[in-house]
Order: sequence, then structure tokens, then C-alpha cells
Amino acid sequence: MTVRVTTVPERVYRFRYRVGRETLAVALSDDQHRAEMITDALDDKAAHLVVERAHEIVAAVRLNFGPVPVARSVREALHLDRFEADFGGAYVYTSHLVIDPACRDGAPLRLLVAAAYKLARERRALFDFCLAPPARVAMYERLGYRQYATAHGNDGAGFRVPLVLLPDDVDYLSTIGSPLAALARGYPNRRSAARWFSRAFAPAPPFAAMSDDAFWHYLGLCLHEPPIRSIGLLDGLDDDDARRFVAAASVLRGGAGDVILRAGDNGDEMFVLLSGSVEVRAPSTRSLVPLARFGPGQMFGELGCLGGAPHSVNVIATTPVELLVLGRAFLDRAIIDMPAITARVLINLSRELCRRLSNSNQRLLDTAAAA
Repeated sequence: MTVRVTTVPERVYRFRYRVGRETLAVALSDDQHRAEMITDALDDKAAHLVVERAHEIVAAVRLNFGPVPVARSVREALHLDRFEADFGGAYVYTSHLVIDPACRDGAPLRLLVAAAYKLARERRALFDFCLAPPARVAMYERLGYRQYATAHGNDGAGFRVPLVLLPDDVDYLSTIGSPLAALARGYPNRRSAARWFSRAFAPAPPFAAMSDDAFWHYLGLCLHEPPIRSIGLLDGLDDDDARRFVAAASVLRGGAGDVILRAGDNGDEMFVLLSGSVEVRAPSTRSLVPLARFGPGQMFGELGCLGGAPHSVNVIATTPVELLVLGRAFLDRAIIDMPAITARVLINLSRELCRRLSNSNQRLLDTAAAA
């Protein structure tokens, strides 16, 4: 495999389209289907890194070096004005990270991330920003990206999590065991950006560096009781098995009013509410009466995660929330790594789905009887 900056970005746009169509990872427009490409205004001023195997692209990522003319909603979600006030355009905005789903060994991702990191250091970027879909947050955190602001879900682009990597924060990269730490040691690391960042923001805990016990304890603090008592998905598991199952997940923070799931969007993750509350609302009515309300310990998004179908309802945070994220890739790995534990979890999930279906059927019967 080889990795390089491509001079033919149209191949990248077609690669994005192919993967998006095959995985249903993004909602594609009629124009994109006709062109068989996914592209936008930032592409013309970007560096497009690709990994090729037998002259075919198997991974790609887009890097825009600052200052970047992103949409106002993206600028606000990332707090770019605050970073630019002190550091100008010394940053990179990473987007459109796409991996061929047939590549399951992780090698293309490792090559791509290393090449992107080296290019960022060559361009003297002090910060590397991205807006990650929830299912990918744990992967980014293992690389060294950090949550520092609430997730963002009000601009029609789906629920996204602001993340930042500080390329010269070698201490943090080493602490979490990032594969980028060894690369960082080969560059001069002043750490002034890291000191500023720690003063300017209150980053989320370094979940990637937490032991299983520490992460379990954190979940308990969010729920105000042991997770195994609150999270129905874990029914029937002992503490050790439950702790092992959730260890590779991550926690996101959202604000009141955020649209966590939007009807029509694709998603490959489900959520367990750790704190706060959400409402489920029908997309085709202006009625303020929710279809359902969920509180700590309850889950949502499971149909999109398991079935790959677009969401049929909106789920909106009514308070600040903390969410445990379990993606489809997470479940696929769990089935291989801990089949007995995952079987128990899937049984619990099936029971919850049956319960909700029964409740829906009863509402339909009640409506018919009242007609």
C-alpha cells in the first residue's frame, strides 16, 4: 500500500460516493447520485491524502489548513473564533475520512493517520479539528483527539462531536497510548498550545486512557448509581462482564435543544442516556406532544444501528445530556471478542424492541377503538 497527496481529487470524490452508497453512511442527494461523486466547496482548497492498494483508493481524508472558510455553524461548533484570536490560522480542519469497508485490518487507517499527522506538523498546525459522527468518537479519542465542547446537531448535517488534536502535546499522546506519540517525539514540541487549551476549555475526561474500572466508575457518577442497575441493556450480566462490554465505548455531551437523531438521516449508532432527558417527536406534525420521553438508563437509535435504515423520528435533547455511544462497528467487534456477553446484550435489546412494538400496537388499537 502507498499513501500520498493525490493530484486527481475527482477519484476521491468518486471513492466517497461509492463507500457512502455501499454503507449508507451518508444521505445522498439526487445530484450526487447523478454525478456519482461527493464534493463540496472546501475540496478545491484542500490537500487530499489517499491510501492506494493495487492503484485503487482504499482510504482517503481531506485536510484544509487555516484559516478555513467553513460554515458559520461549523465555526461556532468548533469555537474557531476563540482559537484564531490567539493562534491565527495555525490549524487544520480534517474531514471526509473515508475507509473502504472491505479493509478490515486497520492498516489503511494507520497509514492515513500517520501521513496526515506528518503533513500537519510540516505545516506547523497547532490544532487539528474535526466534527466526528458519534460512532467514530472512540476511534478518534484513541488517536489523541479530545472532546472540548458539546456535540452539535442543529444544522441538518447530523449529530456531530467537536474534537481537537494538539499535535505537539506529546505528554497527552503518550499518556493515552496514542500511536501518534512516537511520531510526535521526532518533532520539537513547545506545548504552549496545550497549556493555553487546558486554561481556555474544560476538556472531557480522557476516556481513551481510562481503565475499565475507571470508566465504569465514571458511568456510575453520571447515573448516580451502579450502571448495571440503570442500563437495561446490561440485564443478566455480572459486573465484570458488563464492565468489559462497555469499556470500548465513549461518552458524548449534548446541549438542550440539540437534535440527536433526525428523521431521514442515516446512523450506525445507538445511544444510552446517562444523564438528562430527551423527547421522541414525529417529523410530520407540528404537535408539541412527544411520542415518548427517555431518561437515564434508557436507549434509543437501535433500529438505525441494527437495521441500517434511515431514522423515522426526531430525538431532541430537552436538557443538557450525556450519552453512551454504541456503534455498529462496536457491536461487530464485540460479537467476535466476547460472543457470550454480546449475546446476552442482544437478547436484552430484542426484549426492549418487542416491548416498544407491543406498546405501539396497543396505541394503534386504542386509536382504532376510539374512532
